[in-house]
Amino acid sequence: MKVPVILQARMGSSRLPGKSLREIEGKPLLQWVIERLRLSLSGEVILATTRKGEDDPLASLAERLGVPVFRGSESDVLSRYYRVSLLYPAPYYVRATGDNPLVDPGSIDRLLKVIEGGGIDYALEKFREDPTFISDVIRFDLPLLGSVDGLKGVHLQCHIGTDTISLARLGAHMTGLDFSGAAIAEARRLNDELGHDVTFVEAEVYDATSVLPPHSFDLVFTGIGAIGWLPDIKRWASVVSGLLALDGRLFLREGHPVLWSLGDRPDGLLAIEHPYFEQVEPTIWDEPGTYVTTETEFTHTVTHEWNHGLGEIVTALLEAGLTVTGLVEHESVPWEAIDDQMEQLPSGEWRLRDRPWRLPHTYTLQAVKAP
Repeated sequence: MKVPVILQARMGSSRLPGKSLREIEGKPLLQWVIERLRLSLSGEVILATTRKGEDDPLASLAERLGVPVFRGSESDVLSRYYRVSLLYPAPYYVRATGDNPLVDPGSIDRLLKVIEGGGIDYALEKFREDPTFISDVIRFDLPLLGSVDGLKGVHLQCHIGTDTISLARLGAHMTGLDFSGAAIAEARRLNDELGHDVTFVEAEVYDATSVLPPHSFDLVFTGIGAIGWLPDIKRWASVVSGLLALDGRLFLREGHPVLWSLGDRPDGLLAIEHPYFEQVEPTIWDEPGTYVTTETEFTHTVTHEWNHGLGEIVTALLEAGLTVTGLVEHESVPWEAIDDQMEQLPSGEWRLRDRPWRLPHTYTLQAVKAP
């Protein structure tokens, strides 16, 4: 199977601006990277850069080399990868960076053989091999989550269900809900393969109390990167309250609204440039791609996102009849949220390389449905 290579590059690096076009032995660094990636047995190389004008030379170089180009959010690196994955569907991808001219095509081939010989990806293969394995997200949550054994739980916006299944492995009787039919289909397939008894439901989160029994759950779980797709946090809090039984609890870990509000600056400064508080109108990311050697038609290129201030979330839950029992801010996040400025920890989480205590990366909020 040919596996797409998503090549991340931009001119605005805070440590070495313009590095991708710096010449080495008469060729731009980015060209060396592309040529070495093409020596591997992987599939097409796609350049994922930003819409900023300063990155136009990168797109032009890729065009000359016959490399498709996707131009997206400058502040949300993960969104660039996600949008490329929509245009180039595949079970997995090779991630490459434009500042590594010594990338080893042989190592890529060896890793692909390991992956293709064992399943879709390492995480899913671990679920298959080890019946006690749980996702890194749930493992991080455990100290605050505590025991869920015997609880009746629902995971809102569950995606493909790995966190939902992890909670089931900890003893909870779980239901997962997501609006994506494709995600729910994959979750059901994985659940059946692993022999768990998790129910997966396809529905919009705001419709949850219409498709699930109201006031019947001991636990409502919501994970990273979920509520930012929702325009109305008060309506979400009402859904949570409507699902919880008396004394049932909400467990939410999410990207901090300060993190979501940061812009991307070439000087590396942390600056709030996007809304911190919920707005009626969303922040719209229109991320078209520029292709030069393919006739692929772009679809699903626009996303609408809403930030919700921490006070707004707490107030919404209080007004919905919940009592907040815990609020902890963290110095780490499960993905590389800020390009070129983060380091990965042994736990797999990421944090700012320079003085991470400056930024609340994520938070965990817990609340109980008051009798």
